[in-house]
Parts: sequence; C-alpha cells; structure tokens
Amino acid sequence: MDLSLVAPQLIRAARRSPAAGEKKLRSLCGSVADQIETDARRRGPLSFWGRSVNCDEITKTDIVDPAVIAVLGRIAGKTLSSTTPHAGLQHTYGYLFSVIQTPYGMKRDRWTETGLEAALGIPPDSLGPQPTAGTLLTNATWLAGRIAYRRHRREQTRLADWLEAKATPELVDKDFERLPHQRITESVKDRRTGTWQLQTDLVCVQKQRHWLLVYSLRHVTRNIHQLITLFPVTDANRLELIERAVTPRRTDIRLRFNAWLPRMTGELTGSCRLTEF
Repeated sequence: MDLSLVAPQLIRAARRSPAAGEKKLRSLCGSVADQIETDARRRGPLSFWGRSVNCDEITKTDIVDPAVIAVLGRIAGKTLSSTTPHAGLQHTYGYLFSVIQTPYGMKRDRWTETGLEAALGIPPDSLGPQPTAGTLLTNATWLAGRIAYRRHRREQTRLADWLEAKATPELVDKDFERLPHQRITESVKDRRTGTWQLQTDLVCVQKQRHWLLVYSLRHVTRNIHQLITLFPVTDANRLELIERAVTPRRTDIRLRFNAWLPRMTGELTGSCRLTEF
C-alpha cells in the first residue's frame, strides 16, 4: 500500500463527495476504513482525544485536505470540523493521507517509518497503517495515554478498562514507568472555562538519543484530560523545550502542537513547572 499514490486519488474522490471518497478509500486500503469503524465503537479510543487545528504552523496550509476529514468522519459516524477536527483521527489516519511537504518530511512518516517501534522493542507494524493487532489509533492512544496519564489515576483506570484488551499485547506489556520521563506542566486560568494544564511529556525510549513527545490538555477540576498528539523528537529538541520550561517567563505560554480549545488563543499568562520521574 503506497500511501503517496493512494492519497491523491483519495483526495480527488473525496472532493467529489464524502460518499465517493469513502468508496475510494475502501477500494484502495480497506483495512484503514475497517480500523476507523472499529475505533468508533463504544468504549473505543475516540473519547480520549481533544481537537486540533488543521493548519500547519510552518507551511500555513491545510495539513489534511478538508474533504478527507469529511470522509474520516463519515466512516466514524461523526461530523468533524474541517478546521479543528478530532485530534486522534487527524493525527493518525488523516496524516496517512496528508500531502503537504514540511521541513521535517511528510506527516505520514511517523506512522510509516518503524524507528519508534524499534526503540520501544515492539513489532514493527504496531504503530503503522496495518497493525497485526489492535488498530493504529488504539495503539497510539494506549502509548500516549500510558505516558500522559502517569500519576493521574482516574485516567489510567479508564484507559486500562477500555483499551488494554484491544491494543497490541507487546505495547500493553511495556513498562513505561521504567523509562526516563520529564513533564512540563503549564497552568493557565481562563475566566470562562477554569484552569487548564498544558502538559508536555518527554520520555526517553532508547539510550538518551530517542525521545517521544506526548502533548495533552487537562482541566484541573473537571473530568477532562484530552490527548492531542505524539511524535518522536531528538535530544536537541528535548533540551530546547526544557530550557524554555525552566526560564521564568510567565507569559511564554500558549497552546502548542496544533492543539485547540475554544476561545483560548495567543500567548497566555500562567505558571510553568518541570517534573522528572
């Protein structure tokens, strides 16, 4: 399945209509459509995710064609915003069919390359478009959740109850608490919605050279902890993030990595702390 060839065909069909796009997706890579349907079932991974902005900060273009987002929503049985879609669907299946070029490569590279699986010591297809166990979004949700929900017992319990039996076994068996882990927590208070924590987790997955970043948004008092994205970063990237976190600038806080919350834009005032596990 060469996604570089599939994506343009899917976009052309989807621009005609969501129905035509769904038909094309099922004909070219039906396993992806099957995974989306599985993920949309009750007690699946969708409810663990927030929403993200469908615009690349560097190229200033749509990350995923809005017509493709409509197709993903149609298969999942949900109406998705073309500008602020479901973060999990966008950052997994949507990225598979993104055609924009960025300075860091194609968006789908994080799912078609197998470096992260090798670093974690799990089967090479676990976080790919055709996993032999689980689905791409279920496995990604388990991985991100095990990291972001560390020391958040309620979220850990729901993740285990809903997804432990569905994710790939090698990923479920991984002891993430043995890995070096740094967490940047930026707390901001919005007068309309209360206090949010913008949480950046950095976990070393292989010998101080390979790190995984997981970004999530947590409401302090309400039962909300939304995953936004996950992707590998270099040690240099990590050090840059840590340096910013320990610099005492209370206004250098904003939503990052395409995260979206209603009415929360621009630089915010709050506090920032670094925790090491």
